[in-house]
Amino acid sequence: MRPVSGWVRHRHVARTVDVVEEPELTLVMELVEGPTLGNILEDGGPLSADRTVGIARQLGSALMHLASLGLSRIDLEPSNVILHPQRGAVVVDLGVAHVLESGEERTAITVAGMVIGTPGYMSPEQVVGDRPDIRSDIFTLGLLLWECLMGRAPYNQTSMMARLVATAQARETGSA
Repeated sequence: MRPVSGWVRHRHVARTVDVVEEPELTLVMELVEGPTLGNILEDGGPLSADRTVGIARQLGSALMHLASLGLSRIDLEPSNVILHPQRGAVVVDLGVAHVLESGEERTAITVAGMVIGTPGYMSPEQVVGDRPDIRSDIFTLGLLLWECLMGRAPYNQTSMMARLVATAQARETGSA
């Protein structure tokens, strides 16, 4: 396994400060202070298009960096993004991250075949149990940006199961 400590170094991603391998792989991230994007949306409603575009650029850059390291965030949600006064939008939780396949070496932070994530922010691949990849990050970034502009999550059904079904149906109809 590649060493993870010191691995994540990007302005818009909380830095890895340690890695614990037992009982499961856990990344220990730096503490980044500031309100979450979720707090901002709850308190002030939808964001302007200009502010959303800035957040999109920052988070897109963060997700590209993670992908270059072989990581997929897979269910980015507003509570996992801190709006820091100097750094801008910072991804602060890689707790549901997935290590992308790289040659013969593969280590999963999450377990393949398990549905792990936050309903309403999961990609269709996650919902149906397929292996997530960079497309999953693009999908969840789209959900997050939609929420920035609209002030609510696109899949805001009242039950967890209804959210998962809506996401899976989006895949089947090609609207995902």
